[in-house]
Amino acid sequence: RKREIKNSIDIPQKKLDKIKIMWYNHTVVKKCRISIRRGGECMTKRLGEIADISVGLPVYRKKSKNPTVEGEKYPMFSLQSLSDGGGINKASLDTFESVKKLNEKYFSKTGDIIMRQTAPFTAVYITEELKDILIPDYFFIIKVKEPQALLPEFLSLYLNSEKMRRIFVRLSTGVAVTKLFVKNLEAIKIPLFDMQKQRTIIPLNNLLVEREQLLVSFIENNRKLQKGINQKILNANI
Repeated sequence: RKREIKNSIDIPQKKLDKIKIMWYNHTVVKKCRISIRRGGECMTKRLGEIADISVGLPVYRKKSKNPTVEGEKYPMFSLQSLSDGGGINKASLDTFESVKKLNEKYFSKTGDIIMRQTAPFTAVYITEELKDILIPDYFFIIKVKEPQALLPEFLSLYLNSEKMRRIFVRLSTGVAVTKLFVKNLEAIKIPLFDMQKQRTIIPLNNLLVEREQLLVSFIENNRKLQKGINQKILNANI
């Protein structure tokens, strides 16, 4: 009998997603009101209002299937090239061979943000050295329309916050692999902090990301060294 009652109040997934977004947006607005009462300033906007959100290139449709015919080759972001902290390991970029020249809209531009559609939902701000890299369809492309109100670098680090990642986990859907959709991101309300606060936190976050990348590079080099030493020892004993 209990099982019948439970099944009778099942909520469709679309309605459940809407409830989750409404709950998150309510908490954001509530915190803003508290900030205003304390003498601060706070404003919120839906991400879809202040940014254009799209999806990368569906690479399986454009991939060259004939190994004897040389196509256009492009460097491409991979899931492995993004660190959890929001950095990029350029050594982990893939190479994509296309049957023809690809549309420029699928390549990274300075000031863009790319973000994983699946966990851990990492967002990365595109700097000058990361431009002109192909973005596949397992990433979102986020272009801020109002940089005078919200700096792209700040939005990137805000999307990487633990609070937002918990929200993304709740909003993601799927069976084997859960993922987010453009409509999920567009509906989320983002607090627009004052510009001084945004500019203050960005360089601090950049230092932490650089430190993480140095540590990752150190670990990778240490593994290569260990592998080389072990190989020499094993070969010497043969």
